Amino acid sequence: MSKVIDFPTKNVSERILLNQVIERMNNLETLYGDLDKAHEILNELEKLASIREKEYDVTLVQYAKIVGGGRLDVDMLQYSQNTKITKDPDSEEFIIEWGGTPSED
Repeated sequence: MSKVIDFPTKNVSERILLNQVIERMNNLETLYGDLDKAHEILNELEKLASIREKEYDVTLVQYAKIVGGGRLDVDMLQYSQNTKITKDPDSEEFIIEWGGTPSED
């Protein structure tokens, strides 16, 4: 009578799964590294945008001194850090107000 040898499916499956786990770990490590880099870039861009908004506000105030704050186009207020948008509870309309005053330096 011949001897029956079991096919080593457990060992093969274990090795395959281990390789898949390691591969997925490496993929996630790379992905999280890329996310960290993206967050750093985003943070730097937000800092730069804040600086540019402050510069914009200085120029906007200078312009408002010449033409008057009430004559500023609504589009000019979208990048200003001094713009406040509220909603009128009665009319449900949005109100855009500029907090910068032409007397500011």
